[in-house]
Amino acid sequence: MFSWAAMSLWNLVYYAFVVETVLCILFMVLSYLPIFIRRPIKNAMKQLNSKLLGQAATFCVVILAACFAESIRGAGKHRHHHDDGHADGLKDKLFHDNKRLRAERNAYLSFGSLFLALVLSQLWVLLNRVIDLEEKEAKQAAVHGALVKQVKNREDQSGLVEVAKGLSEVEAKGALSQDAKALEQTIAALRAEVKQLRDAAGKDTTLQDKPAADAGVNKRPAAASAAKAPKED
Repeated sequence: MFSWAAMSLWNLVYYAFVVETVLCILFMVLSYLPIFIRRPIKNAMKQLNSKLLGQAATFCVVILAACFAESIRGAGKHRHHHDDGHADGLKDKLFHDNKRLRAERNAYLSFGSLFLALVLSQLWVLLNRVIDLEEKEAKQAAVHGALVKQVKNREDQSGLVEVAKGLSEVEAKGALSQDAKALEQTIAALRAEVKQLRDAAGKDTTLQDKPAADAGVNKRPAAASAAKAPKED
């Protein structure tokens, strides 16, 4: 019964060694796998990450350490034996050699399983930290994207406000230019009217001077004839 239980225990250690080897290789090449394989593994690790799993891993490490210590003790126990050269002594030697080799095999197996268990636990911790950092980075990227969108919206709004201000300034400048053009037109019209008035005033003065000149011309012949009249008498 005891031997069957020991064989079952060492069979479990062997299977644990195989499983740990596969998991270590999987975790080492996890970053090189396609995303459709990597994502389910990470989700499963996130769901399995609990205190109960840590306690189970600690219990397995303690059991493997105990198995390694027991196998070392058994190998040392069956290493030294006396051989008297008889048949019984030869059988005893073969028996002890068999026990020693089996204990050494169990020692190598338990030590390898213990070492892989420690490596696997460290890989598990590191991968969980990486998963947490990736989630934080994704959240920060989402927040950063939202902030960038808000800034862009604000910039667009400020740009629209600046465009509206520019349009209003252009419209104001256009109104001022229209007012200036209207003022220039009125000034030109006033200048034309002033010129017309000056021309009309010049014509009136010339008309008034012509009758006066004609009257002077008529008076001169009359005086000359009046001067000639006494001389004839």
